[in-house]
Amino acid sequence: MASLGPLKRRGSPVAMGLFWLLIGCLLLLLIQQRASRTRLRGAVDDAAAAADSNGVADLNSAAGAVAGAGAGAVAGAGRGAGLAAGNAPHPESLPLLHPTAVVQSADKCHTEENNEYHGDVVTWGESNKQTSAAQCCQSCSDTPRCNVWVWCGVEGGCGGGAASYQACWLKKVALADLLEHVVGRGHAGIAWTAGAVYTSDAYDVASAVVQAKAAVNANRIAALRADEGLPLVYLDVSIDGKPATRIEAVLFMRESPLASENMRQFCTGEKGPPYHLKGSYFYRILDRFIDQTGVEAMSIYGHPFKDDPGGLKLQHDRPYLLSIANNGHNTNTAHFSITCAPAHHLDGSYVMFGECVSGFDTIEAINAMSRGQPNNALLNSRRAQITDSGELRRGTYRAPPGLEP
Repeated sequence: MASLGPLKRRGSPVAMGLFWLLIGCLLLLLIQQRASRTRLRGAVDDAAAAADSNGVADLNSAAGAVAGAGAGAVAGAGRGAGLAAGNAPHPESLPLLHPTAVVQSADKCHTEENNEYHGDVVTWGESNKQTSAAQCCQSCSDTPRCNVWVWCGVEGGCGGGAASYQACWLKKVALADLLEHVVGRGHAGIAWTAGAVYTSDAYDVASAVVQAKAAVNANRIAALRADEGLPLVYLDVSIDGKPATRIEAVLFMRESPLASENMRQFCTGEKGPPYHLKGSYFYRILDRFIDQTGVEAMSIYGHPFKDDPGGLKLQHDRPYLLSIANNGHNTNTAHFSITCAPAHHLDGSYVMFGECVSGFDTIEAINAMSRGQPNNALLNSRRAQITDSGELRRGTYRAPPGLEP
């Protein structure tokens, strides 16, 4: 230990040299972090500018540019082995963090009561009982591929009976999707406690991706509404007897001509009663999933009609889409749902035929009525009614002749 003596002497050249070396390292780290955050902000601004100049930009390309900036920032700090600059992954895979993928930066557990995070199941809750939310979070941290968890601390269960008590579900989901669609949307009607495992670096990258996607999506929606080839229809809605903001929707006549024409005519009422949405109610409202409505008429074709192959190929990857209800393939009628969140389990089984381009606050207000109801579902309700419906634009596109419904 005597050999360390000179280092402890005040004013020692060795000690002073180490002191200034440490100061230099700290300054370099601060400069790197500042540059990283500047790149993230710049990528967001560039994505928004590109969307403004091009009208409709490719969503994944814009988000990928932001993810690349974030990837370079993380790699520059020596963390995130798979995020090297110049080899940025798709933004969907970027935020899927696990402790083994993060070096010199401990994962943080972020908990939200009264919420339920969805994602691909890594470990089923019934086989992973934990006595606290903190232990459930630790279980997620210790499990490969897990980055979100859901835990039940209610003795009577959080849905599905008492067997769910202390169940700790481990899942994986892109952090950007979690921030965009789920975090902060909980309410007292949800008994679960949820959480996510991520670092501040991952949060910065995911937040930048969300901002870039929002900028691009706003321009995409504007361009969709302005597409003269497609029909533009509207629904006037009252909630508990009070008028709400009008919902406008563009119909995907090119991909789903049968379902789109069916919806267009039910909006205009041109066939006469009962082929008109006016007066119908949103009778099936499921929290953070769908607002469903329709009328008791088979269809404008006089019978349940066939699926549109193009509409079946479309992905339910965002909220505010129009998806036709059915009882199996080729059983479409006059009932449809407006989605309130991504719903990929509908892909390939339900025809998507349009997208709402305004009135999002009304859609959310309708969906909010389900919260606190049994199973957070409001069924057979007469609280939200379509007071009028119609057509703002016919659209120039015409389906090929000879389509058999």
